[in-house]
Amino acid sequence: MARMMLDNSVTVRTGLNATYKIPVGHFGFATTQEATAYFQTRDVDYIDFVVVDVNTVLMEFELTNSAVASWTFSDWMTALDNRAASVSPRTLSNN
Repeated sequence: MARMMLDNSVTVRTGLNATYKIPVGHFGFATTQEATAYFQTRDVDYIDFVVVDVNTVLMEFELTNSAVASWTFSDWMTALDNRAASVSPRTLSNN
């Protein structure tokens, strides 16, 4: 299980897995297309985000990629922290 905040920081509550299901209903996406556009610009090397619907995204780690095969859980968390620091947070409208 993992949680993503509006500032794009991610907290992983389980050990190292290839896929994490993340609830993102609090991001307030109006459509799946809006969510997809948001997450497409936030993919980083070896970490992909697949939008299921406006409330759910799958975060996938490329664990079998030889470039990161030796990464530890800590290495993956550092990559997520670096990603969050380099992208804009989600801004919610007051409408």
